Amino acid sequence: MNNRLHTQALIIGSGIAGCTAALTLADAGCETTLVNAGPSLEGGNSELAQGGIIYKGPTDNDAALLEQDILTAGHRHNYIRAVRLLCNKGPEAVERILFERAPVAFTRNAEGRPELTREGGHSAPRILYHADCTGRAIMQALQKAVSV
Repeated sequence: MNNRLHTQALIIGSGIAGCTAALTLADAGCETTLVNAGPSLEGGNSELAQGGIIYKGPTDNDAALLEQDILTAGHRHNYIRAVRLLCNKGPEAVERILFERAPVAFTRNAEGRPELTREGGHSAPRILYHADCTGRAIMQALQKAVSV
């Protein structure tokens, strides 16, 4: 009996990171296999996240203020290279993945733009959210995109 599976990329875990990695690799033309512990993509810890996800504030013109706020929120125990990468590439990744590729139903303001709030040590509203179940909203969008 041959139980081997040949794939270019094997993603273990179907949370936000796993689904995002699988989508990104598949979009780049890589044959990708996503596995998880359960019978479906549902039921992981990512779905339980209530808070929001860092994006950028309406006045964030560069990554320096975002960097300072992330360092404050992390009590300066952060890995600075990771923080700088997040600040420089994160907002673009949120737009590409969670606005365009797997659109998430984030809470919107009266003008139809995503509503932003403050969390943690952030000095400005730059957190995207969906009511009190942001993780579930993100996972529903990612699971739909991954399942296609």
